[in-house]
Amino acid sequence: MKKIFKLIGKLILLVLLVFNAWILISGQTWIYKALVYNFVDIDDRAIFIQRQVPNGTPRPWPLAANYNKVKPDTATENELIREHSVAWLVIHNDSILYESYWEGFGDSALSNSFSMSKSVIGVLTGIALKEGAIKSLDQRVDEFIPEYKSDSKGKLTLRHLITMSAALSWDEAYASLFSVTTEAYYGKDLKALMDGLEVVGTPGKDYYYQGGATQLLAMVIMRATGKNLSDYCSEKLWKPIGAEYPAGVDHRPRRWNGESFLLYLFQCPRFCENRSPLSASWKYVRKSIGRYFLCFGKCYARPFTE
Repeated sequence: MKKIFKLIGKLILLVLLVFNAWILISGQTWIYKALVYNFVDIDDRAIFIQRQVPNGTPRPWPLAANYNKVKPDTATENELIREHSVAWLVIHNDSILYESYWEGFGDSALSNSFSMSKSVIGVLTGIALKEGAIKSLDQRVDEFIPEYKSDSKGKLTLRHLITMSAALSWDEAYASLFSVTTEAYYGKDLKALMDGLEVVGTPGKDYYYQGGATQLLAMVIMRATGKNLSDYCSEKLWKPIGAEYPAGVDHRPRRWNGESFLLYLFQCPRFCENRSPLSASWKYVRKSIGRYFLCFGKCYARPFTE
């Protein structure tokens, strides 16, 4: 029996050595980080370098007259806790009606926004479109990213990206160690990864949720405006909305991550305010792309950074 256990142990060790050698030879060393940190989380800011998105003059949220007096029913609160929610904020008539936090979070806690960032990129696209840096959503992607001049990618337009109908070779497999999504999150060279994507279907035909489309759109914004994502976001979005805190964005070398803004736990509703300086740009994008604008997610938290 001992010999069998020793044999199994040697086989496991051999497999690990071969796997480690493959990682090193292939250059996919980001797999180590993925193995260490496992599934992504809202506090992953601690493992990545961030570039600050400065805010301007703060415009704090006013509190409603009956602030925190109208509370959720027990069933709702239990559901929030069961789902490991860390914050719940209710805005009514531009004032905070109710807020509650769990697991050590508060109104000044930082969080990775994940797909809420799609709303940020969507609004920045509208601003660039309204101000003329982008002439039309029907412009081809290769006008901004020359690497996309090819037979398969040459017909890809900004409209395809913002409507999630780009038909990219991008798999939203969050639990797979080897998926393009995992590599985009933990990898070192997002630019090379995006350049290597192909169009595997007919752009504009079918809706298919792909974070890669947002990454490309973020790159287009930078190429169109000549500014990095954090500076453009600060100038056109964070300062005009009166954000109370700076935001943050992934700033590892060869990266611009349009999927990883760091936001504070209740600034995003500013995007939806009728009196927001961005209201016109928001409506401009919605008018340009119709119902598909909702593909970029909902605003339900507030900008975060250190």
